[in-house]
Amino acid sequence: GLILLSSFHLLPESLPKERRQPKFSPYNLLHSVCFLMRRRDFLCWAVPEALGFSAFFVWIATSSYILQGFYGISVATFGLLYCLCFLGATAGSFATSIVRGRLKLSPHSTYTLGLTLQSLCALTLGLLSFTPLFHQPSPLSEVVLQSVITIYIFGRALCMVQAQVQSLEPFPTRAASAAGLMGALRSGGVATVSALSGQMLRNGDDSPGGPSRAICVLALLAHGAYALLRPRIPKPPACVSEAVRAAGDSASMIEPAESEMTEEA
Repeated sequence: GLILLSSFHLLPESLPKERRQPKFSPYNLLHSVCFLMRRRDFLCWAVPEALGFSAFFVWIATSSYILQGFYGISVATFGLLYCLCFLGATAGSFATSIVRGRLKLSPHSTYTLGLTLQSLCALTLGLLSFTPLFHQPSPLSEVVLQSVITIYIFGRALCMVQAQVQSLEPFPTRAASAAGLMGALRSGGVATVSALSGQMLRNGDDSPGGPSRAICVLALLAHGAYALLRPRIPKPPACVSEAVRAAGDSASMIEPAESEMTEEA
């Protein structure tokens, strides 16, 4: 309540008055949602994010049963191990700028890198779920599970940062609708996964086998959805590439103020 009150009074609207909507309109909101659901440059981020985050939430929903029930660790130790996973998320978010800056990767390439990392981890979990390692509690099993999950969350963070920015960038007049729809798809996936995880645990099996297979399926579906929905940009002819390169060389000689105005436009 305090945060809501302070943001209402202290956090101003950044959009200029002339670009603001005069009033809330359910029709405009529905129109924006329908418009976004037809755009591949939105869906290619929103759908994989909903699936990939749902896979992550399988671990959130089942980790206490797995670690305390199957491996028999204490509540305090569980808290430390739970924090360890989110250190992977923090490291992944921090590493995004380093990856983009030093490797000179585009947002799509960075997202593909994160997807590949999380898919490899998910596939590892899926394969291990059919071995005795994930059906007989042992220190080795616990270390392997925690390590793979932490790396998965690192890759998930790489993806999340890119998706949150790139899903809004093409739609400056519908940014709020895009953010809301992306959050709704993600929340819908999380709610569904939570219910299914509860059903899985009701059978009395608190081993990591079932959740690992669920993570594997959802992560691979996320990777497949991105590959399917990503817009295909045709490669320009050589003459066009030369013209673009020449234009870039000319743009580098423009005065800073004019260059910034062009970039903003």
